[in-house]
Amino acid sequence: MVVGLIDMNVQSLGSSLDKFVLPQLSVAGDAPANNSEMTHGTAMAYTILEAIAQQAAGGVSSVQIQPVDVYGGNQTTTSWLVALGIQKAVDNGANVLNLSLGSAGDSSVLDGVVKLALADNIVIFGAAETRR
Repeated sequence: MVVGLIDMNVQSLGSSLDKFVLPQLSVAGDAPANNSEMTHGTAMAYTILEAIAQQAAGGVSSVQIQPVDVYGGNQTTTSWLVALGIQKAVDNGANVLNLSLGSAGDSSVLDGVVKLALADNIVIFGAAETRR
């Protein structure tokens, strides 16, 4: 299983977890190295791997994370870059996608890429917001 993590860049998680993280891909340029603050992508990678490790027999798992940076060091991104990130993750073997991000807008391009991924039986986990 390869989890495409569509988010900010993923920093080192330490030697015991880095072996489950594939080389970082980016569609938004390189993020500046900033080791003082954990990125959201790093926190999500850690959370995913921690949950898998708790269920894996003897700490062995075939799950890998394919991080795709759609922010490039910026605080915001675009629907276009998210769509490119999804496509890049799928092109690099992701069969599960994690998108812990959101937007108030609609995008026909992003909608189309998501529909293509779902048609290829790719499982997608996305952030949800409830409005009252």
